[in-house]
Amino acid sequence: MGFSQILFLFLEFYRDLPNVQTSLPTTPVFLSRRKNFLRQYGS
Repeated sequence: MGFSQILFLFLEFYRDLPNVQTSLPTTPVFLSRRKNFLRQYGS
């Protein structure tokens, strides 16, 4: 997994932070999205 991919993952995470904080019930949706991202871009 390259550094740029890790950086992009963090950018995705921070971009979604306000949504997670304002609507906690959607946190599992965010986590599953992150899992899909890791499956797609992870080594």
